[in-house]
Amino acid sequence: ISALNDTKNIVKAFHAGGIDYISKPFQAEEVTARVATHLKICWQKHELQKLNDQKDKFFSIIAHDLRNPFGGFMALTEMLVDEEFDFTPEELKTMLVELNHSSINIYELLNDLLEWSQLQRGNINFNPQSLVAEDVFAESLKAIKDMAGKKKIKIILNLPEKQKIDADKNMVQTIIRNLVSNAIKFTPIEGEIRINSIEENNMLKVSINDNGIGMAPNIVENIFANDTATRRPG
Repeated sequence: ISALNDTKNIVKAFHAGGIDYISKPFQAEEVTARVATHLKICWQKHELQKLNDQKDKFFSIIAHDLRNPFGGFMALTEMLVDEEFDFTPEELKTMLVELNHSSINIYELLNDLLEWSQLQRGNINFNPQSLVAEDVFAESLKAIKDMAGKKKIKIILNLPEKQKIDADKNMVQTIIRNLVSNAIKFTPIEGEIRINSIEENNMLKVSINDNGIGMAPNIVENIFANDTATRRPG
C-alpha cells in the first residue's frame, strides 16, 4: 500500500516481489477483498501441489509394481530367443506358462492404473466388498513370486481360513504388493517373510514381518513424506 501511484513505482514494487499493489487513499473493504483473493490462490496452489505429489507417488508405486513382472517376462523371452539354449518340449511349456502368468500380472497392474485415473476424474467410487482375506493375499503375491524365488526367500502366508474382510480389493492388493516386494528387496538370500493377522475391535490387523535389515526410526517417520528421500543401500 503506497501513495506512489505512478507506473514506474508500481512495476518496481512487483519486481521486488510484491503480488499486489494498492494506491492510497484506500478502502478497508478493498484491502480485505484483495487479501482474501490471494489467500484463496495460495491455498489452491498448495492443494494443487499436494495432488501432484500424490499423483507422482502413485505413479512411482505402479512403476515399482510393474518392474518385477516385466523383468521376469524379459528374462524368459531372452532365454527363448537365445540359440544357446536347447529346451525340451516340457521346459518350453513351463516357460510359456510362466510367461502367461507374467502377462496376466502386468495386465492386472495396468488395470489398476486405469481405475486410478478414473477415480481421479470422479468416474469410479471406492468399492469395498466382502472378500476372503487369504485369497486376496495369495492373488497379490503371484505378481512377486518370481522376485522372491530368485533370492530363495520363503513367504509364509498365515491367515485364518475363510476369514472374511470388507475392503476394496485393488487398494488392498496394491498395499500388499509394495510391502512384500520391499520386504523381499531388503531381506537376504534364503530369508523368510511371514504374513500374520489378528482380529481386533472388529478389524483384521495384518502384519508383514521379515528378517531383513529393518528401518531406523528416522526412516519410519519420513516413509510417507513426498519431499523426503527414503532410499538407501542394502
